[in-house]
Amino acid sequence: MINLLDAHNILEQDGIFFSFSGRVTQTVLVGLGSAIESKLQDLHVPRRTITDIFSIFTEQMQNMINYAKDHDNLGLFIMGYSKKRERYFVGSGNYIDEEDIPNITQKLGKLQVMSKSELKDFYLQTRRDDRDVENEGAGLGLIEIARRASEPIEYEIAEKGEHMFFQIIAYI
Repeated sequence: MINLLDAHNILEQDGIFFSFSGRVTQTVLVGLGSAIESKLQDLHVPRRTITDIFSIFTEQMQNMINYAKDHDNLGLFIMGYSKKRERYFVGSGNYIDEEDIPNITQKLGKLQVMSKSELKDFYLQTRRDDRDVENEGAGLGLIEIARRASEPIEYEIAEKGEHMFFQIIAYI
């Protein structure tokens, strides 16, 4: 028998207080969003922080809905609080097409080194230019995540069997 308390304790050790694993749809996004907002209010998280967390959550979920390699494949989501960093974190992961890797890594690499003011300017310029219309994924949503995060976005792309798995974590 699976020991649920042991599983809970493992998550709790890493500060994770909310997790999801499964197929991500618009309906799931709305349901999770309501549960997350309620959980954050119960924890007495400041309103501004809730707004940032919720925006990052929404962008990450939209990326999974719109750009995951296989919509029936696994989508992972975690949220928690890092005692070490004294910050909340929001993370997600999904399988991606291998040909998307250069585009994603180039964009995230660029975002990781930008200041808050550079991120704001880049966001506004990208909206004006509408650069990513023909490009599926890694556009305004990633910029918005970087703008709302208190530290540079962390990400990893790893081979999992025959597939490529992309995960991203933002600290707030």
